[in-house]
Order: sequence, then structure tokens, then C-alpha cells
Amino acid sequence: MTRARPEDGADHAAVLAEPTVPVGAGWTAGLSLATLAVFMAFMTPIQILLPLQLEHIDPHHKNTALSLVTGLGALVAVLANPFAGAWSDRTTSRFGRRRPWILGGAPVGAAGLAVTAAQHTVAGVAVGWCLAQAGLNAMPAGVTTPIADRVPLAQRARVSGWTGLTQSIGLVLGALVTTLPVTGVRSGYVTLALLTVVLALPFVPCQTEPVLPRALRPAFDARAFARSFRPSPGGIPTSAGRGSPGS
Repeated sequence: MTRARPEDGADHAAVLAEPTVPVGAGWTAGLSLATLAVFMAFMTPIQILLPLQLEHIDPHHKNTALSLVTGLGALVAVLANPFAGAWSDRTTSRFGRRRPWILGGAPVGAAGLAVTAAQHTVAGVAVGWCLAQAGLNAMPAGVTTPIADRVPLAQRARVSGWTGLTQSIGLVLGALVTTLPVTGVRSGYVTLALLTVVLALPFVPCQTEPVLPRALRPAFDARAFARSFRPSPGGIPTSAGRGSPGS
């Protein structure tokens, strides 16, 4: 039988408490790189790779094809992002609540990019891109919420600034990578897939996170979750619809 560690009680109490222990530069750098991976892998195909790929597949209907592929991907994103966020709140893994969604989302997103790269039909591109969107939109549950979970109030502006900066440069860096050292649509997708894994996954084993005990896991109300997709009376989307890089 596993013996309880003295620090387990403190960890269990800390998981839902306001953070007070400052995070170090390594933690901020790891989270920033994981955030960069998400936005670079998402933005670069939409702006560069998908239009080029679909123009080659169907040059006469490239705009319609792009609208179809990105529309289906956005639908997956709108569903996957809040679902991952809701279930990350209830994750009781020994890695904590958030990091498992990076651990799972990065390989799935990378696999989706690789699948998309190999397609020669509009339908195939749509399937691959939807798979990529599912994985990439699971990752924000692990790269956005840790700031509120782990960063003390006095540090949040600085840490948010670093992660926000990586979001902004994601497209720029992705464009540079896929047009200068790498040429070709397929090699661009594969490079982004590799960078997604290389940049995001090191944050998982190198950082610690309090474990959510099962006794504190909130119940999941499927009806309330479904209702959260409805627009509010004032016309502002509910929280379940925000934060999705694919929306």
C-alpha cells in the first residue's frame, strides 16, 4: 500500500487555493514555449499552408475549399476547446490538472498536421485539419489556465506578457520557418508538427503541479455545459466559447 507523504495534504489544499509561491524564470519560459507551439501550429497553416495546398488540389474552387476546411476546423475548435477546459478542471492525474492536456494535445495536434500534409483531396485535408484542431485546442487547457492556477497576483502581468508575446509572434515565426529554411507545403506541415512536440512537451516533466484529489473533483453537469454555448442576453459569448484559437 502506498504511504501518504506529509506534503500531500499541503498539495491537496494548494490545488484550489490562491497561489502565493512565486514561479521561476524556467517555469515562465517553459509555459511560453508551449504557448508558442500552440499558436504557431494553428496560425501558420490557416494563413499559409492550407491556402497553398488547396490551391494545388482544386485551383478553380480554392476559396470554397478553404472556407469548407477552415469552417469545419473552427467547428471542432469551438467544441474541443471548452470541453478540454471543463475536463481539465476535473483531471486527477498525478501530473496535475493541466499538464496532461499538453501531453495529450501536442501529439494529437502534430499527428493531425502530419495527416493533413499527406492529403491530395479536399475531404482528406478537412479530416486532417479537424484532427489537428482537436489536439491543438486541447492544449490551451494546459497553457492558459496555469497562470491563474500557479502564478501569484504580483507576477501575473509579467508572466501573461511573456505568454502573450509568444502568441503574437507565433504566426511570424511560423511564416519564417515555413518559407525560409523549409520549402514546400508538406515539409512545412511536418516541421510545424515536430516543433509542436519539441516546444510543448518539455513543460510537462520539467514542472510540478498540485494533484487534484478525487474528493475535490467537481461533478460534470452536461446540461449546464451545453447551455454555456448559448449567447448571453447581452450578445456577449459565454465563457465556454472564449479562448479558442480555432474560433
